Amino acid sequence: MRIARAVRPWHDRRRRHVLCLGHHRILPLPNPESYPFDLELISATPENFERQMRYLKAHFDPVPLSAFVAHIERGEPLPKRPAIVTFDDGFNDNLLNAGQIVRHFGIVPTIFLATDMVGSERPYWFELAVYLMMKAQPRSIELSGMELLPTAPDWRARRASAARLLNHLKRLPHDQMLGLLDGWLTKNESRIDASDFRLSRVLTWDRVKEMDGHGWEFGSHSRRHPVLANLDEASLRDEVNGSKERLEMELGHPVKTIAYPVGTEFAFNPLVKRLTMSAGYSVAMSYVAGVNWIGKESDLLALRRQSVERIHGLGRFEALTQLPAWVQW
Repeated sequence: MRIARAVRPWHDRRRRHVLCLGHHRILPLPNPESYPFDLELISATPENFERQMRYLKAHFDPVPLSAFVAHIERGEPLPKRPAIVTFDDGFNDNLLNAGQIVRHFGIVPTIFLATDMVGSERPYWFELAVYLMMKAQPRSIELSGMELLPTAPDWRARRASAARLLNHLKRLPHDQMLGLLDGWLTKNESRIDASDFRLSRVLTWDRVKEMDGHGWEFGSHSRRHPVLANLDEASLRDEVNGSKERLEMELGHPVKTIAYPVGTEFAFNPLVKRLTMSAGYSVAMSYVAGVNWIGKESDLLALRRQSVERIHGLGRFEALTQLPAWVQW
């Protein structure tokens, strides 16, 4: 940590930046052998999240994402070291396990919601893909060009198979991917316990409305959480425009921010950015690691975020925040 602070001047070279942090879930670490969903979505335990927010408050100036939008649109000033906290997907634990923590430190996070999933009892497609690998009969799932999955019955092989399956599904057209997933789930229906789905719940609209304006902000994460670059133009317009319209209808005020689902380099392209701008969004967030220099070459339609992972100790978290152009995942 002392090294990170010492080399900060060489990192910044008299430039200022907006630090954006990306989270998904805040959960006590479950048993990896029995937990049926994606461990990689757990960004921190509540205890570690509290330590991270304490550090952020002490060494940065946390601001809402709306403050950055106001800076872009109207030139409103930003503090010396602005930092923005975000959550993708809108899982219940964002409020249940992180709510008191951000409230205690006066931090206003933004949750990016896939609007068709709000209040749904069915988990996100990527959670269902992991669930399938944790529950399916070994070597029962066939994919072109891949060995049968899951490769073995033990939990380590199942989690490795889940990672391979997710990597493959993210590159398929969205409707084709959903069709495959539904077919596999039907094939393994006897192994599925719908009561497990409570572990992967998304916020309801009533809860979102209650949170809005009381310590939280909300932005779009599309309608169904597809990889936007895989969509044709009509479907892409429906995702970015439809989610914005639904959020504005439910919340009763403009929504100017979006985070691209998945968000890595292959998940968005020039068409995605163009249609995002034409839909009326002021900023779009990627999940590409790095820094956003103020007034420099930062791309407002692909802002960079430092992903917070459960494996990060406080030292790694400090390095990610102090040296975001150098220290990636």
